[in-house]
Amino acid sequence: MPDWFRRLYATPLRLLALGYDLYMANRGHLKSLMARPRVAQVFRALVVLTAVLWLLVFLFADERHGERLDAAFKALYRPDQPPATQIPAD
Repeated sequence: MPDWFRRLYATPLRLLALGYDLYMANRGHLKSLMARPRVAQVFRALVVLTAVLWLLVFLFADERHGERLDAAFKALYRPDQPPATQIPAD
C-alpha cells in the first residue's frame, strides 16, 4: 500500500472503526440491560409516558401556541419551510 494512501486515509478509517466498536459495545450493554424485566418495563413506561405528555401538550395548547406547534412539527417533515416564528410574550 502506498505511503501517501496510508497517511491520507488511515486516521479517518481508524475513527470509523472506533465509532463502530463503541456503537456495538453500547448495543451489547443496552441489550443486557433490557434483558432485565424490571428495567425493560420502566423503559417502556417512560416511552409511553413521554408520548402521552406530548399528546397532551399538542391537544391542550391554545390556538396561538397550537399554530406555532403545528408549524414546528410540519417543519420537521418539510425542510423547505422556515422554522416557526417567535410568539410575542403577553
